Amino acid sequence: MTTARRVLLAAAIAALPFAALAQSSDQGIFDIYLRGVKAAQLGYSGAEQGGRYSAAGKLQTSGLIGRLRTVSYDAKSRGVISGRDFRPSLYEEARNNNGEVRKARMAYRGGVPQGRELDPPRPQSELALDPAKQGGTLDVMTAIYAVLGAQPRDAVCKVDEYLFDGIRRSRITLGAPKVEGDTIRCTAEYRRIGGFKPDEMAERTVFPFQLTYEPAGDGKWHATRVDMETTYGRGSMVRR
Repeated sequence: MTTARRVLLAAAIAALPFAALAQSSDQGIFDIYLRGVKAAQLGYSGAEQGGRYSAAGKLQTSGLIGRLRTVSYDAKSRGVISGRDFRPSLYEEARNNNGEVRKARMAYRGGVPQGRELDPPRPQSELALDPAKQGGTLDVMTAIYAVLGAQPRDAVCKVDEYLFDGIRRSRITLGAPKVEGDTIRCTAEYRRIGGFKPDEMAERTVFPFQLTYEPAGDGKWHATRVDMETTYGRGSMVRR
């Protein structure tokens, strides 16, 4: 996963059809820009019922970049939820890079990831952290849904979660809410912790960004814009 994609996903996913969430109660689509140029599209869908949640998302290149190279990333997750405390039980992903598809699956037991199952089989990264030591972490799709999706007013800008993608550990935090008319802005940070390549850690470990939330109806709020600095320049995500 490239630096830009990790930052855009951590930041944080026309509605896309997600068969896994036929009873979807929340969905959205964002256009992603790098240096003012449309680079990708990120859609998400999520549902919560009876103390359980499910979420799915799709990230794919678009605009000029999409015409030059077709890359997509599909993910889905499910688990239990109490208030805004998410605990995944299963995460699945499929990456398509110009027709080359790679899949991965990671189950959880007692909140602890059990390691990635890869399809097709391939060697695990030598940098991969021990899954047994990553208890309490969120998968990427759950984090996207938790940050971007509809949530109660008193939950806005209150996120402090560790993420584990099967290889790397990182942290995403949101805070300092500031009310501006009908919007709430908060400062946020994505931080690399472990499992990254040495040159990535030397390049940069902290990526600050800002989120804007607006009313989503039924007393809930959702993210409508994300602004950030990436290693490729200024980036933003804008909800349609």
